Amino acid sequence: MISMNDTIGLIQAAEHIKPPATYLADMFFPNIEVSTQPTVLMEYRKRGYEKLAPYVVEGARGVNVGRDGSIMRTYSPPLLAPRRVLTQSDVTKRAFGEMPIFSTVTPEERQAKIQADDLYDLITMTANRKNQMAASLLTTGQIVIEGYADDGRLKKSDVVTFDWDGEMTTSINTAWSSTSAKIFDDLQSMSEKIQEEAGVVPTLMVVGKNIPGYLRKNKELYDWLMIPNRQSAAVASITPRYTSPNVMYVGRIEALNLEVVCYNETYTADDGTLTPYVGANDIILGVPGRGKCLHAAVTLLGEGGRFESYAAQYVPRYTSSLESNQSVLTLWSRFMLVPNFVTDFVHATVAS
Repeated sequence: MISMNDTIGLIQAAEHIKPPATYLADMFFPNIEVSTQPTVLMEYRKRGYEKLAPYVVEGARGVNVGRDGSIMRTYSPPLLAPRRVLTQSDVTKRAFGEMPIFSTVTPEERQAKIQADDLYDLITMTANRKNQMAASLLTTGQIVIEGYADDGRLKKSDVVTFDWDGEMTTSINTAWSSTSAKIFDDLQSMSEKIQEEAGVVPTLMVVGKNIPGYLRKNKELYDWLMIPNRQSAAVASITPRYTSPNVMYVGRIEALNLEVVCYNETYTADDGTLTPYVGANDIILGVPGRGKCLHAAVTLLGEGGRFESYAAQYVPRYTSSLESNQSVLTLWSRFMLVPNFVTDFVHATVAS
């Protein structure tokens, strides 16, 4: 059974639990940094355009040139605290998968199983929130944080932005739902936009569930695919296959060095609606592997009325009440996603 009072031991247990795959966060914000402070330093850059060295006349001194700096902000990440309550009825009644009548599982064994399942569920919920943050940042350029105070009525909100200045949004020539759409031209324009702004060739395009159909039906791409000797004009290859649940490898645009992946996973939003992480007609073109997930320390009131800080991604803690005869597991976490370069991504809605 998990010790209710050993927060350090619970943190170690949480670190050994593998959370579910969170595709957007894992691909674009994989670098985890954990701070010992309640705040994190959000540092990101806007690439300085290529500059030329200045001419000087013979015998003159050199000309001072400026450095391209970064934008730094100190921020206190939002606090997440999902929790589960364990009562006497939970450990004394038959659990899922047990024998219907002659169960030999004791309440103590059932409690240990429920506690382990609850810890995994809360880590999963927190990881899903991280993925939702990534989706919001990649498609809207901002992270909207909304929560309630302890009274359940006072609503608090914050919006985190990264000075995009319009770099991450783009328009298309013709809706991709039309077979005559110039899809390759649109993608080339988006890729070149990132190359010019970030100085890197984007290699990944994440698309909504309608996009693979648009690619297969596009006349221009179809004509290229039908060229008898494709090796002489290899522009694209469309070879859809599922690589994991809700993730389909669609193909590759060789001419742009771009892999296309369809991500159609959904989540239950705060208002209860089923929402896709990536809209059905949305595309995200970007440079994977450069963003960060910054975790701040969590400070909790410990034994003896003393506050203690924990530097970890997930901080689980059990509290129990003899009066109410129940135990509560709360998983605390504070984090914020930060891009390396604000020009690493471009988003577009390609059909209505």
